[in-house]
Amino acid sequence: MDNVSFTVREGETMGLVGESGCGKSITSLAIMGLLPKTAEITGSIVFDGKELLDSGSKHSNSKAYQGLRGEQIAMVYQDALSSLNPSMKIKEQMTQLTRRGGRKTPAELLEMVKLDPVRTLASYPHELSGGQRQRVLIAMALSRSPKIVVADEPTTALDVTVQKQVVELLNELREQLGFAMVFVSHDLALVASLAHRITVMYAGQVVESAQASELLQNPRHEYTRGLLGAVLSIEADAVRLHQIPGTVRHRAISLQATVLRRVR
Repeated sequence: MDNVSFTVREGETMGLVGESGCGKSITSLAIMGLLPKTAEITGSIVFDGKELLDSGSKHSNSKAYQGLRGEQIAMVYQDALSSLNPSMKIKEQMTQLTRRGGRKTPAELLEMVKLDPVRTLASYPHELSGGQRQRVLIAMALSRSPKIVVADEPTTALDVTVQKQVVELLNELREQLGFAMVFVSHDLALVASLAHRITVMYAGQVVESAQASELLQNPRHEYTRGLLGAVLSIEADAVRLHQIPGTVRHRAISLQATVLRRVR
């Protein structure tokens, strides 16, 4: 990761887009202060005017995150089945969470994400569908009314129809509750449906960042144009998908492409 910089404003959705391995999830974990102790961080992470990195250390400041993580900063993980305890019913897992300071009951949280609370609370994670499990994670993330939610590819394991439902739910909840959101995805079309701003990452760097409408209509960076051009369209009747010239960046080889030059 190198020179990653962006701003998420109050109440807005910022889409973080890029291919697998570009650093999206690492960036999300850095925001949450959940990087391993071996990770070294330089720079600044500011939340609501408060610096979260310890100036005298290369690691995230755990003291600064006290009272923030899970309270004002929450995260929705991409693999709902792995994030939930398979040996505990949903009621037990949600009760553990709300007992520590939740502002709503488990039933109220599940109703908020449009699930049947009676059936869901009595179920084990494997008894729910992928979309239902993802809604449970969203409900748990919102249990303490956070100011910002980091959604790390929350639709990865879902089919297209359920993806649309989850995205619409997140957007509806953001408007209703007023939290800001960082929505991480490799799907530019999906991000375009809910993001106010889009930040494009490649090989651990931010290569372009702009208002969603501007970036989609007038992409300035070759990699952004490549992402947009890689989407198949029946109407376009394209013979060949867009190709980015050059080679993939690697420390051991010389860089032949201009993909890493940030344009805005």
